[in-house]
Amino acid sequence: MGGQQQVVVPCLLTPSGGGYYSSKPGSLQLSIKDVQGTTQLNTTKSLVWDITGGGQTAVNRTCTATTFSFQIQAGHTYHVHLSCMQLPSPYSAQAQLLEACGQKMDTINVTNSEYGMVITA
Repeated sequence: MGGQQQVVVPCLLTPSGGGYYSSKPGSLQLSIKDVQGTTQLNTTKSLVWDITGGGQTAVNRTCTATTFSFQIQAGHTYHVHLSCMQLPSPYSAQAQLLEACGQKMDTINVTNSEYGMVITA
């Protein structure tokens, strides 16, 4: 009788088009899933800033080779910049950028290895 329950993670982001998203407050968790070759985040160059009110303040984030997360607060706007490296070459590698809920955000490839998004909560 002790079956495992699957934890459902709600989606926070709603695409508005052109790299803009509206969001619910919460912990945003993005991950990279390889389709062909290997794609990894550059942990030094993948950053997020709070740009609420026109300023730019660095936000604490957790970044590994395949995951990126930070806390979204209500009433704030964020600029996320993800920098990716691809092997064997960016011309043959491809990956999906996913939100923890499973929602596909975009495809990372040779034309999209520096990914930016603006999120408003």
